[in-house]
Amino acid sequence: MKNHCFAMLFAAAALSPVTAIAASRSYTYLDAGYGKQTIESADSDPLLRLDDIDADGGYVGGSVELGRGMFLTGAFHRGNGDVDVSSGSQVLTRLDVDVQQVALGLGYHYEINERLDWTAELGYLNTRFEYENRALSFTEKQDGDDARASVGLRGNLSERLEAWGKLRYTDGDTYDGEVSGAVGALLKFNELWGLTAEAGAGAGNRQYTLGVRASF
Repeated sequence: MKNHCFAMLFAAAALSPVTAIAASRSYTYLDAGYGKQTIESADSDPLLRLDDIDADGGYVGGSVELGRGMFLTGAFHRGNGDVDVSSGSQVLTRLDVDVQQVALGLGYHYEINERLDWTAELGYLNTRFEYENRALSFTEKQDGDDARASVGLRGNLSERLEAWGKLRYTDGDTYDGEVSGAVGALLKFNELWGLTAEAGAGAGNRQYTLGVRASF
């Protein structure tokens, strides 16, 4: 169902009439698509180690322009995968894991020139894990809250291509004082529809997204 909806969005974007594309960068938009996360497991007993978590799934996200350079951001990621529980070099068992992450933020953008903006954001992240092994009748849930600050640049590389980069600091329950970076791009089909991709990486934690964006 998720893949079907994504295909419908992409088809609608591709079939929309081509119009002149504005040079300004919109801070009111909606994204949806595929997301992949790798999250570093917390330090544990060397005799019983939980490997890093890889989760594939989908995401929705967006931003709303508030005026005077201010904007609100939000995103919801959900994925699932497998994670090994090991002792030394031996795998003892494998757990199914579902990962859900909610991100909310307040941002500010300042136009350096007609092609480039400076951006800054303060945000909150909530990350939830649910581990399960049906054969062992095992279920465990974990929940973590983190704060994130970022600064970056966002600009037009051409009439149809936009790109951005961010330097981020995240600290709390899931991320332990992590400094990370993110880069992304938006390929505009027209003023409304575009294809967007972003990659972020820090000390053991990585996130990739590929989706369709509707800008307003």
